[in-house]
Amino acid sequence: MVPVYELAIQVPNIELVVFFDEVNTSSCLGLIKEMFIDKTLHGVNLPENIFFTAAINPSRKIELTDDDFYRVDYLVHELPQSLQNLVVQYGILESSTMRDYIQKKIAKFEISVQKDGQVISLTQSEQGILTKAILDAQEFCETNLAPNTVSQREIQRCFNLIEYFWSSNWDNTKHIDRTQYALKCIALSIALIYYFRLPTGNDNEESKDKKKSSRKDLAKKLSAATIPNFANIVETELKKFVNDENFVIPKGVAINQAIREHVFAIVVSITTRTPVCIIGAPGQSKTLSFQIVLQNLQGPQLSEKNFCKSLPAIDPFFCLGSKHTSSNDISYAFDRAIKREQQYEENRMATRCVVFLDEASLPNEKRMVLKVLHQYLDECKVAFVAIANSPFDAANANRMTCIYRSLPSKEDQEVLAYGCLGLNKGSQISDDLKNIITGLCEGYRNLLSYNDFQKIFHDRDFIYMLRELGFESSLTSTESHSNKIHITPTNLLTVLEDNFNGITFDQFKKLTKIFFDAIEEICPIFEQPTDDRGSHLYRDITTILSESMQLTSVRRRSYGRYKLVIDESEDESAVRFLFQTKILDPNRTTVFRLSDFPSDVNNELKNVEILSTIKLCMETGNRNSADYETINRMTDVLSLVSVCDNST
Repeated sequence: MVPVYELAIQVPNIELVVFFDEVNTSSCLGLIKEMFIDKTLHGVNLPENIFFTAAINPSRKIELTDDDFYRVDYLVHELPQSLQNLVVQYGILESSTMRDYIQKKIAKFEISVQKDGQVISLTQSEQGILTKAILDAQEFCETNLAPNTVSQREIQRCFNLIEYFWSSNWDNTKHIDRTQYALKCIALSIALIYYFRLPTGNDNEESKDKKKSSRKDLAKKLSAATIPNFANIVETELKKFVNDENFVIPKGVAINQAIREHVFAIVVSITTRTPVCIIGAPGQSKTLSFQIVLQNLQGPQLSEKNFCKSLPAIDPFFCLGSKHTSSNDISYAFDRAIKREQQYEENRMATRCVVFLDEASLPNEKRMVLKVLHQYLDECKVAFVAIANSPFDAANANRMTCIYRSLPSKEDQEVLAYGCLGLNKGSQISDDLKNIITGLCEGYRNLLSYNDFQKIFHDRDFIYMLRELGFESSLTSTESHSNKIHITPTNLLTVLEDNFNGITFDQFKKLTKIFFDAIEEICPIFEQPTDDRGSHLYRDITTILSESMQLTSVRRRSYGRYKLVIDESEDESAVRFLFQTKILDPNRTTVFRLSDFPSDVNNELKNVEILSTIKLCMETGNRNSADYETINRMTDVLSLVSVCDNST
């Protein structure tokens, strides 16, 4: 304020306007009150020709639930009583005003086709379709979600995306009728901005919430008014965009609906520098999708697929969110990315820098860590992809495209199961095996709705169970040289012990019964093993841990997972037990002792030392398994002792 104060004294006949944006996110509201009300600063009178104004977001206290896919609250402080009298409410635009605004924007909208340098203006008919589609989508979200879930930013994003889709033409469909081509571009833009943020009808059925608006409701409205067969257009284009002809898909990964939507959204986001956030429960292929994009978009020289050769290469800047993440950590990643992007542009290199914020919902909201995103997302100088388990507050959500990951449908879950087992759903498979796979999917769905123990299992557990089951149940036929899967009850019990453990023995027996009952219902010959083998039917924890630590490198890469041992004792009894039973080799094991004491948590030198040692353990143990996806599998440390075995 010193420069403003001095300038006001120098030019007393000119009124100076000082604007504070998002003032109620500040921690010094007392100082703001002093300037606005008392006209002083630290007790010193301010010149009368300084006029203060500010913008705020409303303060709302909302109780969030696990099923919420959007938020209407803002991360702000309550204004002092003296400032509340100055507040002027600014509501949303009326429908007629919004229509006029959109029409005038569209009338000036021109599409610049990158490949041939053409500039195309929309016809009157196309302008009418786009206007109606945006209005319907905006009104749908304002009415069925909340007025502040959409803003004018969504409208501008639609224009940017339409220009991208018009220029891309990944399936060479420009020979079709122009109106149909325009409908496709408009439909995809509306889908990314409005449609994908909604839950599916299947998600509402699982949560038994029939009042919650779904994608089906929006698709029905758009199909009836502006874009016939809206949902079919979007689904068809997704399949054309994301398939094994355009992208190299890792073995054991199924191209289900989640992968398609995530990869599509990430590629478009990076190419157009449109910030995107994918929201969903753990284990729903969010980080995996980014890895697929990262591995495929290597530029015209290094990309394997011709489709990816036409897309820019990616230079990622990773930022892993946690409760200790600060705004400086995030801004550091952005500043580095922006500087690198400028270098690429100066050298005319087709490379996009992208800031990847994983676990974006973990930073402490009370410290308003994510407020630093506002400036970077408004400027859009680099691409931004965020992965979160829960939605952002309204201020951040408005600044990015949000993709909500619903629970998979039965059909989509079976596609996932076949892919993880290494099978093609359309190939020749025995009826018994089909029934077993269907039963596995049904059993997992029943498990998620089972309320007798904590909700600690997610799709990632199911996926790795299927990978292990497929690997260990595969038999190579020497006659046909093709792989066949033979799943036995014993194999299933083993993989359940490896991937759905961490609960009491009685609870685990209930869990196995859920899976076997679901399979036996449609495949009676698949019976749950009985206790006729005595105590050898179920393996004890020591055996499970010991066998998992002795996996071959091939098995470890296929379905190996890190283990978390929670030691509730005060004398590290569990750790000593691991050494005594030779589950861990003392000569190949490094023990890290962590604590929550402030002096330890905030000791940056100590944290760097621990991280460097962990990296060294990974490099000397198995370099190939220590990639980002492997690190992402690790669970948060819940005890004071974390064990890192060099062999893993």
